[in-house]
Amino acid sequence: MNLVTTTLILVPVLLLGDLLRTRLTPGRDYSASLKLALAIGLGSGGLAILMFYTSVLFDRAAFKITTISLLIISLVYLVQRRHDIIKVSRLAWTLQPARRTLIPVILMAVALGLLGAGSLSSGFGYDGLAIWAFKGKILFFEGGWPSPAEGLLPRPDYPLLVPTQLGWVYGILNQVDEQAGKIVFVMFFVALVALYYGAVNRLYNFGLTLIFTVLMLFTPLVALLSQSGYADVPLMLYIFGGTFFVYLWLSGHRTADLLLGATLAALAVWVKREGIVYWLITLLLLVGHSISTRRSRTRSQRAQSVLLFLVLGALIFGPWYLYGFSHQVPNTDYVSISADVLVTNIDRIPIVATSLGRELLLSFGKWGLLWFLFLLVTIWQRHQLREFSKLYLWLSIVLPILVLSFAYIFSTRNPTNHINTSLDRLISHVVPSAWFFIATTMVALNTWWQHLVAPE
Repeated sequence: MNLVTTTLILVPVLLLGDLLRTRLTPGRDYSASLKLALAIGLGSGGLAILMFYTSVLFDRAAFKITTISLLIISLVYLVQRRHDIIKVSRLAWTLQPARRTLIPVILMAVALGLLGAGSLSSGFGYDGLAIWAFKGKILFFEGGWPSPAEGLLPRPDYPLLVPTQLGWVYGILNQVDEQAGKIVFVMFFVALVALYYGAVNRLYNFGLTLIFTVLMLFTPLVALLSQSGYADVPLMLYIFGGTFFVYLWLSGHRTADLLLGATLAALAVWVKREGIVYWLITLLLLVGHSISTRRSRTRSQRAQSVLLFLVLGALIFGPWYLYGFSHQVPNTDYVSISADVLVTNIDRIPIVATSLGRELLLSFGKWGLLWFLFLLVTIWQRHQLREFSKLYLWLSIVLPILVLSFAYIFSTRNPTNHINTSLDRLISHVVPSAWFFIATTMVALNTWWQHLVAPE
């Protein structure tokens, strides 16, 4: 019964997300799958930020104030959109879907159902239980986020987006129910699949879209992480969302796409600390894009886009960093980057390089043929990298892997143990982007597919 209740509990979060989407992108329409993914992504981010601010301002009254605020926002939004809801409901009731549309939907539902059932029947995993679920319990019992100075939070430097969703579920249920809490991770996984499907569907017909989605969905490590209570699948959602919408902006220069890309990229920082690496790399790539033209007018327009990306990031995650700095929250896994530490730990470079090469080239049990195909497509279709949007996609995959691997040089732990327990998960964050890059370079498959399914 709690599983059904939990699903209903998350509806206000989706309504908040849809409200944010319509405000960020007035007049810009997206497919139903993209709207669903954005509702979950933006709504979860909005709830986390709202809970953070109310905790800072109102201490232990934060949960009650956030709940009341979210319910009021949801009710007002439902009233405002009631005519659209009625219209869509009537259309869905009378719609007669074609067989080619219905079959992929059924197959996708079956795949998601199997993975979702596996997730609900499994535990959180060590990190999920010791960090994210534990923080969610603290939010529930304390009624708001306690100050780091109180010493109640494990890993106080770890961001709060995922535990906020868990604390929200526990608080509304008025009890800690870890199986009900797993619905949160199923929700993020559904959002990731919906986002990826919507992205690929802009390139391909139904059949090929389904094939590429299944390839991403059943990448072994992605399927495994979808069963856990780790924050890696939520981070995949925000990283790929930021990458995809920035790619759309580079392809069509519609401001709405950049707004969504910048917002999702900034929200990645609220999921895990690795999010800031992705955000900084995206910022640098946009700066490179802005200065790559000799036309002053074009350069000025691109510079404005960089400024927009920067300002949104500062507004969304800047307060979290300021709060941590003001409370002197330490980094629990890495020391500060310095030349002295680099020289001292220079002997770690061969360990990192060997481990990375082995992980990408030999770990077929985790990645299947993904990285082999990625390398093959990179070489075979290298001429496509002359187009900046494709180059951006490629670099947004390669650079985070290299930078985050380099970070092990500054780890406070034994580098071999640290690498063995986390390198594969760091790489997993760009798996959807890697499959999407492969898809964008092979759009000629559409013609081949048409001849295959409907030969003349």
